[in-house]
Formats: sequence, C-alpha cells, structure tokens
Amino acid sequence: MLDKRIMCLDIGKARTGVAVSDIMGMTAQGAGVIQAKGFEEDLKEYKRIIDERGVGTLVIGYPLNLDGTEGERAADVRAQYEALKEALEGIDVILWDERLSTKEAERAFAETGKNWKKKRQVIDEMAAQIILQSYLDANIF
Repeated sequence: MLDKRIMCLDIGKARTGVAVSDIMGMTAQGAGVIQAKGFEEDLKEYKRIIDERGVGTLVIGYPLNLDGTEGERAADVRAQYEALKEALEGIDVILWDERLSTKEAERAFAETGKNWKKKRQVIDEMAAQIILQSYLDANIF
C-alpha cells in the first residue's frame, strides 16, 4: 500500500488528461481533463487535485519520438516538468515515456464503436490512465 496516491498528467496544448492511482498503487483511474489556461492557472488545478486525492507522486507523460529522440512537443513537456518540480514542494515529479499511449487510447475507444474524434477529452483522460498504468506496472509497489 502507498502512503499517498500517484497522479499522472498527459499534457497537451489544449487539454491535459488526468489519472490517479488507487491507494494500493495497482490500478489507474481516469480523473478528468483540464482545459489549458496557462501554466499558473493549470498549476492551481493540479494542486487542487493533488490535495483532494492525497497525491505524493506526479508522473508526467513524456512524448518522445518513436526512435527515442526528443521532438518539439517533448521539449515543451520537459520544460513544464522542470517548472512543476520547482512549484510542487513535497511532491515527487517524474517524467515517464508515453510513446503510443494516445494511439492505444484511440484504438481502445474505437473498439467501442464510437467516434473518438468527437470525444477528444475522453481520449486525453484514457491516455493519462494508460501512461499511469504503465508506470504502476513497471514499479510494483
């Protein structure tokens, strides 16, 4: 059992998908989507969720290119990661490889027979859940 939950952010330009672990650190559950309003406003929302859910670790999806290199989007996320590490005292902040998580979420949603393009927010939340589950599976608690 964990002392505190683990939260994951799938940071995008327009939205950030959010997922939070159970207290056992075994499963990831979607926790919504935050509409991007700028770093300071987004940070307030992250802090609210962290406080509400009792989060001690923040995992940030790191969108590396398929070959493992850092593209423009990954560089943007890394910059936000650095800012969050500084802004969130007492919270461990971790970058986690998220290659193909959005594609996996799109594929899973498509299997339901629904049009995922009309449900971008659902995809963003599912991607955060997939990233967090990957982290939990790799770090058996």
